Amino acid sequence: MKRIALTLALSILFAPCLKAQEFRNEFDLSYGRVSIPGFAYTFASVFSTVLTFGLITPEGFHSTGAITAGYWHYLTPRFSAGGGLTYEGFRLRFNQYAGKNAAGEVLREPSDWNNMSFTSLMPGVKYRWVDRKHFGMYTKANVGMIWYHNQRISVQADENNWEQHDPSDDFGFAFQLSLIGLEAGNGHWRGTTEFGWGMEGLVQAGVKYIF
Repeated sequence: MKRIALTLALSILFAPCLKAQEFRNEFDLSYGRVSIPGFAYTFASVFSTVLTFGLITPEGFHSTGAITAGYWHYLTPRFSAGGGLTYEGFRLRFNQYAGKNAAGEVLREPSDWNNMSFTSLMPGVKYRWVDRKHFGMYTKANVGMIWYHNQRISVQADENNWEQHDPSDDFGFAFQLSLIGLEAGNGHWRGTTEFGWGMEGLVQAGVKYIF
């Protein structure tokens, strides 16, 4: 009788874990803002304007946002290993002070465009603090490498008349630490939101498929 009671108690205790093991993999796709490169170039634009007392001002700063595709494999019901591939592109241009006309109006000369892209491949680990049927909470840490590409674009007359100059490539260290990750949905599809710091952004939103 005691053995039967112990077996039932263990079955009830480990039933959630056994159920969670039915799903061993997941794919996710997310979009993030305020990544490390995005923050750096925004700060550089503001700093350049302040440092030159407005003689150089940003004319345009465009970002694709951080787009991440990831895969994770569950080693235990709560712990998984995997990683993600992140891409973010930027386009930056400054207006330079070029004197004044006869009416005293300030003239500015636009500089060339700088087209920049950051591609990061970051393996990582994830731990699920909360694992419910329709809700979960987790922490994620990724570390890897980044490929940086810069291309200067000289616009002659309009956006359809341009020349490429001085392409450059470099590699470096990349990371993403998402302290709080939230997910909600059904058994296979879930929407996600992450708050952290790194190449994937300060705030992310996305979707994942668990199987």
